[in-house]
Amino acid sequence: MVTKLGDEFLGHTAEEWEPMPPDKGPPLPKWMEIYWPWYKPEALPTVYTCPICGATFSTQEELNQHIQTVHPTAPPVADIRLSNLVISPTELNIGEKVTISVTATNQGSIAGTKTISCTVS
Repeated sequence: MVTKLGDEFLGHTAEEWEPMPPDKGPPLPKWMEIYWPWYKPEALPTVYTCPICGATFSTQEELNQHIQTVHPTAPPVADIRLSNLVISPTELNIGEKVTISVTATNQGSIAGTKTISCTVS
């Protein structure tokens, strides 16, 4: 009586239950991964995976090039640069009013300029 194995039997596929080829190991199931002492299994190739999209590459250089061209880093939303700082008057006594003015420019992805002035007494 022949019984057909399903997709899995004891957690292994029918292909994994096939005996090891005679040149690689004893006639035991492949999933046991028992090899003759002189046989060295081929090492799996190293695969480099993009952490953003999951694309795979055979070298680290290819992955780096992919990330630089396909996933370039976006400029920061806020990259504020200050210019035109003016303090008037430049010399004063305690209790006198002073006006401070500065221009703030956002050079990030949402660009704009704002001049800020305040008087302190």
